[in-house]
Amino acid sequence: LLTSMKLQTTEREGVVWYWHSGQDPDTYAGFRISGAGLSKRDAADVPAQEAANALCEVLREQIALPEEDLLRETAKKLGYPRAGGGARNAAADGLSLAVSRGLTAQDRNGCWTLK
Repeated sequence: LLTSMKLQTTEREGVVWYWHSGQDPDTYAGFRISGAGLSKRDAADVPAQEAANALCEVLREQIALPEEDLLRETAKKLGYPRAGGGARNAAADGLSLAVSRGLTAQDRNGCWTLK
């Protein structure tokens, strides 16, 4: 059924995300915060696009951060107060995407900043 809908997809480590009709993952600018209880979203279900957007929001607020702090704060921004393995991986995927899109880079002190 999903194939017949011809939705845009993105993939990371064998996980496929389907995007709403008319939504372009390359220009998607939002991110969702994980809920609690039954509304809690597994960190593995966060697409890199959302994680990259959350990461950029963290850098807009903090200006510059070392990588581990940036990943931890990105995980928090996504609704994961304790950056366990899954949340850290999602944040790291967001960082990789942000770098590949030219949105962020390391400064001469090794901190990440927005470009």
